[in-house]
Amino acid sequence: MYQTVDGATHRLDDFDNFPGFPKWLRGQFRPSTTLVYVALFYFEWLDAEPKLETLAAMVGVSRSTVQRSIKELEACGYVRLHPEYTQYGMRLPNRVERAGDPC
Repeated sequence: MYQTVDGATHRLDDFDNFPGFPKWLRGQFRPSTTLVYVALFYFEWLDAEPKLETLAAMVGVSRSTVQRSIKELEACGYVRLHPEYTQYGMRLPNRVERAGDPC
């Protein structure tokens, strides 16, 4: 179980009774990481381009915390990041997809 103080702890408690909340995810990551996962997949932002600022405002943490949370979810195999480029080779934001349901 992940034991640390996180600014998003009180928000995670608010989401506990949300229909479809992934209870299996609680305690495996920092509360902010869990909420980023919920925001990406349960609010169906997976197909849309997730704006880091919007996710940060929703979860109540900084933009860098959202970036770190997504990288942590990728390292543990919960999401996959796909880099995207324009036709001219310019970098676009990564596309995020669910790696699989660990349940």
